[in-house]
Amino acid sequence: MTKPPSKLDRFRIANSRRLRNGATGAEIKLWRHLERIPLEGTHFRRQVPIGPYFC
Repeated sequence: MTKPPSKLDRFRIANSRRLRNGATGAEIKLWRHLERIPLEGTHFRRQVPIGPYFC
């Protein structure tokens, strides 16, 4: 059984979503380019909360 996310976890998730949805034109172009690169065994993530930071 998993425990429900804490208030801080919910804030981090919401903030990550807000950052992804509010991307600038340059960020959108960058991510479109990165999605097309066929690199074996790699995975790019957008605005993921890692500890107290957003990467």
